[in-house]
Amino acid sequence: IGKFENDTEEKNQNKSNKFDLELKNYGKQEYKEIEEKEYKPNDFDAIYFGLATHYAFECENLDAVQNRYGEFCDAKEAFEWYKNGKKLLEEYKNEKIYKEYPFLYNEQKGIIDLLIEKDDKVIIVDYKTHTPEDKRVYIEQIKRYKEAMENLKNKPAKGYIFYLDKMKMKEV
Repeated sequence: IGKFENDTEEKNQNKSNKFDLELKNYGKQEYKEIEEKEYKPNDFDAIYFGLATHYAFECENLDAVQNRYGEFCDAKEAFEWYKNGKKLLEEYKNEKIYKEYPFLYNEQKGIIDLLIEKDDKVIIVDYKTHTPEDKRVYIEQIKRYKEAMENLKNKPAKGYIFYLDKMKMKEV
């Protein structure tokens, strides 16, 4: 019972409510600018190169790395970094190895790039494609990983940061 009417765009436009929002500029907090040589958070080339290099360590297959990251970075170069880096890890080839090892400890999630489990200890390796001037964040990350693995595996843990640009492993 009744009469149905279609709303037209014209009727809807008349019904729209406008509001004004006054934008205010509160300025910026002043800070001491630190010149950094490491990549910035929006340096997509560096980000994708790092992802490609990590993926190379995970899958050990050039075609897979090129398929996933070749459009975004030099996947062949990332794979070369992996091959050079793998030489430094040869001594662990007969150990129990876990790549991209996820864990949950004290309600914090983490993923360890490479976990090497021996009978008497665990070894944590975190890959970094570039060596920053300020390494504190990386060091704290490895310390958290060590604490988590010592408690979860009930074994002592050694932690290393593997700086691929310098082909050096630094114990934390």
